[in-house]
Amino acid sequence: MAPGVNPKRGNYLHAGFRTGGKKYCLRINRLVLRMFDREPLPGEEASHLNGNPQDNHITNLQWQTGSQNCRMKAQHGTLVRGEDVKTSVLTEEVVREMRQLYADGVIKAHIAKRFGTHPTQVDRVVTRKTWAHVV
Repeated sequence: MAPGVNPKRGNYLHAGFRTGGKKYCLRINRLVLRMFDREPLPGEEASHLNGNPQDNHITNLQWQTGSQNCRMKAQHGTLVRGEDVKTSVLTEEVVREMRQLYADGVIKAHIAKRFGTHPTQVDRVVTRKTWAHVV
């Protein structure tokens, strides 16, 4: 299989191959770093320094922790969050309403029932563990 973009896996270039009856699909950025830099330490991700996930030149790649990579994505403007996440069920409007209801003394279980979600999700929203960018 030739290298290319797999739409199911974002905008990253992948190389696919078969061996021993198994199919593999690996990101090119990780392959380049493993070949020309080193093996990743536990928890490290391949980060694109210029924010372009298709620029896999070794000078544009670096191993980083997940939080470092997230900060870099925020700097590049490529961090996907909130309503831009394809699987997001909530909206910024709903998040604001949840926070207001909680501030007004409504318990998390009632807020969750009202919006068809789980109290744990409500807790993450009102404590700003998620949707922290919403004011």
